[in-house]
Amino acid sequence: NSVNRGGNTIVFNPKALTDTPNIAFQINGIDVRRSDMMWCIINRYYRKMTIKAGPFSTWHAGKQTDPIVKMDVRKIRDEIVGSGFYAGLTDYLKNNADSTLSFSHDDVELIERGIKDHIVNRMKKLKMTFYRSRGISACLKNLPIYKTELRLQQLVKIIDNWFTEESFSEIERECTSFKSLEVQNFLSNICSKADDFKNTFLGDIH
Repeated sequence: NSVNRGGNTIVFNPKALTDTPNIAFQINGIDVRRSDMMWCIINRYYRKMTIKAGPFSTWHAGKQTDPIVKMDVRKIRDEIVGSGFYAGLTDYLKNNADSTLSFSHDDVELIERGIKDHIVNRMKKLKMTFYRSRGISACLKNLPIYKTELRLQQLVKIIDNWFTEESFSEIERECTSFKSLEVQNFLSNICSKADDFKNTFLGDIH
């Protein structure tokens, strides 16, 4: 069994779509990433469906990014917090395989601590990436061909524009801005939101 969902999902049971929404954890009313994973978690633990990961290879074409634009702090925040939330929740579920997503107060506190630990670890890794990137920029500037190679100068400009102390501080601030009450409300309402979605969907059909 799995609770992983990638960009290509084959659904054999229509109820996985009609009974379960993609719901995302929110910071100040703004969705973060991993709603697709939450869809899998609800279907597996609350709807008691079977979710399996399969080795299907597909070609992924990434979007082009304007190198002059400032780093997209909100997008990075959404990824770090969303993946941290998912990791903290799945850590709990690994030790509670019979869970129906009905969490006690102690459960919520345990999951929240796990979420925060994962976010801290992700921020440490991101900080190392910033240091490495700035180190690469400094090395490139010392190359003999740097003054004459336009593409090298453009690469250095991208690195210097993106990997700044200000950018990292802003990301760190955004990633730690969520409140305990937001975690509690989300975890306490997973099942009711799924049922509301199911009832609304059935109402639209009839």
